[in-house]
Amino acid sequence: MTANQDLHDEVLARKDRLLKVFLTLVGVTDLLAIVVVFLPETWLAWAHEAVGLGTLPPGRIVGYMARSTSLVYGIHGAMLLAMASDVAHYRSLVRWYGRVIAVAGLILVGVDIAESMPVWWTVFEGIAVVGIGVVILKLCHDGLGSRAA
Repeated sequence: MTANQDLHDEVLARKDRLLKVFLTLVGVTDLLAIVVVFLPETWLAWAHEAVGLGTLPPGRIVGYMARSTSLVYGIHGAMLLAMASDVAHYRSLVRWYGRVIAVAGLILVGVDIAESMPVWWTVFEGIAVVGIGVVILKLCHDGLGSRAA
């Protein structure tokens, strides 16, 4: 092995470690959404108002959407933790996920704008999701276009 190959291998190993940490951080953050599934309705209403979205609309569908969406976020977080457990093994899935989540983030920006969500919401949701996808792709060694494993 040459010194260049050793350096290249070390860079790839460092990216894998960073990818594992990044997927774990995003996964744990999303997994925390499970808590919302079990919150009393009064707490949901308080949180809705506290973030500046006004009074929580009444109706079963509102509570259902808040709780079911939180459950899906939690499952999503668990999936990221599973992928983080072995990034080399799941690299093609992680790469696919990075692409999909970046596109999903762009769609979320459009949804946020269409629904007149506050700017801070769009930044922390849509734009952040795009960023997550881009970071994942950069840490997958080969960026957006390569099919290398």
